[in-house]
Amino acid sequence: MEWLIKNREIIEQITENEFNLLVMDEAHHIRWTYEEPSPKWIVAKKISESCQGVLLLTATPRQYGFDTQFGLLNIVDPERYSDFDKFLDE
Repeated sequence: MEWLIKNREIIEQITENEFNLLVMDEAHHIRWTYEEPSPKWIVAKKISESCQGVLLLTATPRQYGFDTQFGLLNIVDPERYSDFDKFLDE
């Protein structure tokens, strides 16, 4: 992820193609907050948009709180998890 963040042109090359599946391990490190998504989350989100499916692996999705859990769910299913306040209510 750090390498991708530093090499944005690679992200553009990746997203020019369509992939069947994106698999990311240790996904809880892709932190998201309402005020400011992390660079890792932004990269993961952008790449996920060029994939038919997304599998995020983590044993601790709430390690950084409900914000990050919502951010991960938004990457996997952006239609269902599009509203953070609604997510908190549910």
